[in-house]
Amino acid sequence: MRKSGKRILLVAMLMCALGTLRVHAQSGFTTVRGLTAYDSAGRRIGNVLGFNLAMGGFFPIVAFSKDSTTVALGVTKNRIGGIWGNLIFTTGDCTRTPYFDSQVVGIDQILFPLTPNFVRDGAVYVPDPSSPPPLVPLRVLSIYTDDHSPACFTVDYETVDVVQAKLLGNLPLFTPPFSVR
Repeated sequence: MRKSGKRILLVAMLMCALGTLRVHAQSGFTTVRGLTAYDSAGRRIGNVLGFNLAMGGFFPIVAFSKDSTTVALGVTKNRIGGIWGNLIFTTGDCTRTPYFDSQVVGIDQILFPLTPNFVRDGAVYVPDPSSPPPLVPLRVLSIYTDDHSPACFTVDYETVDVVQAKLLGNLPLFTPPFSVR
């Protein structure tokens, strides 16, 4: 790009920025920065990265990191939960080895290096890439979901499209209700 083209682009960008400032000033609105999620005792849960429409409402997303694994978790008024899928089990009561659907695992790395995860009773589960895929179809008998309220549902189907889950760790104990300010 020539020097004159760069100047025109710079002037256009400055005009857009000033126009944005003028619109904010005229409307009385200002940009909110640095929203943070807190528990009922005033303890900081974390910075709000953004918001997601799932788990029965519009809720903030907070990132946690452990052992170089970053997970994004949803914070609703009364709980902190994973935002990627469900855990599936080969038992009828959501016990023993947990698995993720491999299609859910494949949606990570969209924009930010977040790991698919699931939270059950404060325990954060992530896919275990070192676990071998099943050699024969697994008979899935239950699914633990966290859509609106945690629950174990009985199902019955066979699949090989699973990745074993591993426990990343337990979240710090935060006391609901949670808030953002």
